[in-house]
Parts: sequence; C-alpha cells; structure tokens
Amino acid sequence: MKQNIKNYLKFGILLIGISCLLYQCQKVDDNEIMNSEPKSTLKVTIVRNIEHFSKSNPKIYNKLQLASQSNVLSRETEYSDDYDFYFNLDNIQIIEKTGYTQYTVVVKRFTESNDLLNYILMSHNNDDEDQYLVTYPRIEIEGELVIDYYSSTIVNLNGNSILSRGPNNCADGTPELIGFDQEYICTANACGSQNHDPGDDSCKCGITVSCTPAWTGCEWTSVAQWSCTGGGGSGTGSGSGGGGSGGSNDDDDDEDEPLETVPLINEPKTPCEKMNKLKADTGFRAKMVELKTAADNENVEKAVTLYNKTGVAPLNDKYLYAPSTGTPNDPGVKYSFYTNTQGFVHTHYEDLISVFSVKDLYDMYFTMKNGLVTDDFFYGVITEAGSAYILQIEDRIAFIAFGDANLSNEDKRFKFTSKLVKYYDVTNNGSIQDNEDGIVKMLQRKNAGLAMFKPTDNTFTDYVKLEYDSGDTIETNCNEN
Repeated sequence: MKQNIKNYLKFGILLIGISCLLYQCQKVDDNEIMNSEPKSTLKVTIVRNIEHFSKSNPKIYNKLQLASQSNVLSRETEYSDDYDFYFNLDNIQIIEKTGYTQYTVVVKRFTESNDLLNYILMSHNNDDEDQYLVTYPRIEIEGELVIDYYSSTIVNLNGNSILSRGPNNCADGTPELIGFDQEYICTANACGSQNHDPGDDSCKCGITVSCTPAWTGCEWTSVAQWSCTGGGGSGTGSGSGGGGSGGSNDDDDDEDEPLETVPLINEPKTPCEKMNKLKADTGFRAKMVELKTAADNENVEKAVTLYNKTGVAPLNDKYLYAPSTGTPNDPGVKYSFYTNTQGFVHTHYEDLISVFSVKDLYDMYFTMKNGLVTDDFFYGVITEAGSAYILQIEDRIAFIAFGDANLSNEDKRFKFTSKLVKYYDVTNNGSIQDNEDGIVKMLQRKNAGLAMFKPTDNTFTDYVKLEYDSGDTIETNCNEN
C-alpha cells in the first residue's frame, strides 16, 4: 500500500513516501524513501545534545554558552532595551557553506512576544564572524498562531553584541529579504546519547540509556534569501554570507551568494495544547464519530490518517484525511506516513482489546523512529467496547528509549505482552476500567514519554488527561493545564 493515498497528496512540496505499517498481527514492510533527484541540496545538521556539540565545536559552544548565561545580548544601554533576550541551546542548527558555517539557535525575550526569534552566528573560514537576529512574526489563522515567513526581518548585530565585533558585511546593517527558493533540505540529526564520540553515528542506546539514534531526513523546504539594501562592495551579497558590501572573503567561491536562513523552531506544544487544538476542530470530531460508528457496527478495522493541510483539502477542514480499511475478521489496517503526517486513529471491533494493543504501541514507536514525523504526531483508538483514547508525544527521546527496550523486535514484544498481563492486568477479556488503569500505570512506571487522553463523551468535544497516582487513575481537565 505504498501509493494508495497518493491521490490525496497533490501539493507543492515533495513528499517522502515510507512503506506502510501493518497492524495487530501483521509484519512491517521494509522502509522505502521515494523522491526525485534534486538539483542541489542544502545540508543542515540539528544538534540536540549540548555535550556532543561542546566537544565537536568548543569555540562556538563557548560563545553561545556565554550568551545563554547573559541576561541581555548587548552591553550597550540603548541597544539592550530592544534586544533583551536569552539563548535556548536545546537545539543548534548548523548550515555549512563554501566559505562559512552558520550556527542558529532560538532566542527568547524576557518580555512577552509571539515572534519567533533566531540568532545566527556566522563563522567564516578566515575566522571573521557575523551575527544576525531574524524575527519571524506570528499571525492568527483560524484561531492558531502560525509563522508569517514573508514578513520576516533580519538585523545585523555586528558592533552591538557581546559575542563579536566583526566586519559588518552589510553597509547599512539591514539585510533585505529578497525572496524564497524551494531547496532540498537534508537534516542530519546527531545521536542523542552521551556515550559516544562526536561524529560517531553508532549510538549506544539500550535499556539503561535514553537516547535517539542518528537519522537523516530530506524534504523540499522554502528557504529565505537575504541580501543587502546598501552600497559598498558587490551590493548583491558577499561570499561571507552577510549580503552586500565590504569584508568579502577572497577564499569564498560563492561570492554573490546571499545569506540563506531556515527557521529553527524550538517550541514544542504540550500534550494538552495539542489535545485542545484537536477538540476544537469540528472536522476532526466528525471523523471520530464516523470511526465510532464503524467500531460499533463493522467487523473490520477502519482508520484515518491526518496530514497537515496544504491547500488542496476542503476549506472547512484543517487536515487532509486519508481513510483506510482492513480485512473483515482479520485484525489489522495499513497506513502510510510522510513528512506532513499529523496523526492516525483506528478502530478495534468486537472482541478486540479495549485499549491500545502492544502492536499499536509498536506501530507508534516505529513511526516515531522515523525522523521526518514531528513530535506533534498522535495515535488514537476507538473500540466497540465503548472506549476511546489518544496518545500524544510528551518526550520523544523517552518514548524511543521505551520502544527500544520493549518493542523493537518480536521477542521483546512477546515478553512485554506477558508483563502487561502479569503486572498490569491488561488483557483482551479485561474490563475497560481494568485495562485503562493498567495501561496508564504502565506508561507512567516505564517512563514511556507518552500522555494518554480519553474523551468525556461520544461527541469528542472534550478530553481528560489520564495519570496514575497512588494506585488510582487520575483524570485532569486540560483546561486546567
């Protein structure tokens, strides 16, 4: 079923197709990435392990660490009033070009703002440095704040920053947004483990080590192109990447190449924030009601896969929905996941377990092992027994570690199934409440990195978060979080 939803996905960016997962008792096909040959590739590295980065880039690390510990970026009074922020080093984006390397981090203002701020430290081959602050405004669309890329601005910080006082490549210090190009971005994510040397892809992940194996994902992305508005020098952008005037490097083969930026977003939504978005979506609620009807009346698993809307979905829908149906009286249903996959919800018909099965947990783990699927991915089940649940990613690294330890091969899944029965009383014939209590208890005790929710009624207009505390399952209203 590698291409069975292709007709649903006619939009302007390349999708990375991954082979389908088979549910319940069926095996998983080998992965297959399908894409056209790009003319050029922009290579981006995301480092999520600061210890790894400090060893492989000590000079840059020391500069960013200095800034992250400072209350203000600037030491000049008139400037610090406007640029009062701190650095977030959870994720560091690295873009390597011919004559320089860009290091981007998210910065946060102490004053409230909806803007996304990215700080760029550009380190040239001749040891010169440039610094930029990119501001991406957020605008409200259908009740949700989204990034307004075309209204983004950039400021040259040279001469005003504690990090360096470089050559100031723009004559007037104000690079200008000259447009966007569709570029093929390959993002290499380093190991999330501390038990390896920098550059070593062989993560030593295991039961006692919480880490994310190295992975690389590629997709077409809009990349902002910046150049200078002022004169001096070439005027169209120097090889040092600052755009514009003096200070260009003789060693730079990309002399007229403008500065390119790929927004770095380091603001994952909380599980409750993600659930509140779903419950406010009338289209999603309608799909859940359809699946509930199918679970009650049909002896076959049905499912919908949600994809982020790209302009071809109906205007009243926030997502593109791809339905799929399994084989009657044969537990299992297929789905495909791509770079824009948002979630997956399926049914359990009569006599199937009233909560998530081990195979369900494995399928979610397998999907999240693929780096192209974001942490916003959710996984739902609606059962004939009368129960319904949604799992949200709370901690991707913890969930991957949980899956590595309990779900990554058939032998581990068999043993884990036995533990669910023996220690948590989760069985096919168990009551809804016993199975619910057992799954919630297991997820918490195993530090699975998942948050579990259930609807308060069959209209799916509200949900409660389920947590285990002192022998009881506690229900928390997300509006209180």
